[in-house]
Amino acid sequence: MKNEKNETETVGWEALKVRLDALVLMLMRSTLSDENGKVKISEAAPLLHRVGYTPTEIAAIFGKKKPSEVSTYLYSKK
Repeated sequence: MKNEKNETETVGWEALKVRLDALVLMLMRSTLSDENGKVKISEAAPLLHRVGYTPTEIAAIFGKKKPSEVSTYLYSKK
């Protein structure tokens, strides 16, 4: 019985994470998007990184498969 409860909690946490990521993306669209409503990754990715998102998590939010697809936005010097 205990093992079944842990599996349910794990699914619950993953679902919560997905929903929170969706909220973050919606907020970024309302504040960091271009005239076509597309989020400016070059502005959003560094902000997410500063507040604690990992490159892997940032890539997932933007639908990228690898963290290296957003790393240029995180580590480039301005």
